Amino acid sequence: IEAAGRHARAIRESALGLPRLIDGMLNYSRSAFTRISIEENSLSELVQAAAAQNAADLQAAGGSVRVAAEARLRCDSTLMTTVFQNLIANAIKSRRRDRALEVKIDCQREEFGWRIAVEANGVGFDPDFAAVAFNPLARGVQTAAEGAGIGLATCRNIIQSHGGEIFVDPAFRTGARVVFTLPDSLQAKD
Repeated sequence: IEAAGRHARAIRESALGLPRLIDGMLNYSRSAFTRISIEENSLSELVQAAAAQNAADLQAAGGSVRVAAEARLRCDSTLMTTVFQNLIANAIKSRRRDRALEVKIDCQREEFGWRIAVEANGVGFDPDFAAVAFNPLARGVQTAAEGAGIGLATCRNIIQSHGGEIFVDPAFRTGARVVFTLPDSLQAKD
C-alpha cells in the first residue's frame, strides 16, 4: 500500500506538470516557424522587457539584472525578448540560495555583428549537461524539478533563425555564461 501511494503521488505530480510541458512544446514549435521581423532594437530595452516578465520571480529571489554595455541589435524584438526571458528564468531557477542572484548581460562588437554574453552567479552547468543543454526536454540535475526543458531549445531556434549561434561557455566557473551571436546582415524571412 505504501509503494502504491508513492506511485500515485508521482503520477499526480507528473500530471500536474503536463500543462507546463505542453505550453513549452508549443512555444518551442512556434519558435522554429515564426516569421521574423528584423528591426533595430536597443539591447537594454529588450532585456528590460524580459526582466519585467520575470519581475515577481526576480524580486522573490532578491535578484538583479544589469546590462553592462549598450548595443543596437538587428533582430525581431519579440523573439529576442523571449531569448532573454528564458535565460533570466533559467538563472532564477538555478540560483544559489546563499547569495543574491546577479544576472549580467554584456556585448562585444565583432566584425559581422554582436557577441552577447548572459552571466549568472548561480550553480552553473554540469560539464556533461552543457553538451546537451540546448536539446528539447533537457533539464539540468539541480533544476530537474522545475521547468519543462524547453527554454534553451527555444533560445537556440530563435538565435539560429537570426543566423547566429548559441552555446554554454565552458571556461566560466563562477556560475553560468550563455553566449550567442547576432549577425548584422540577416534579412527578414518570409
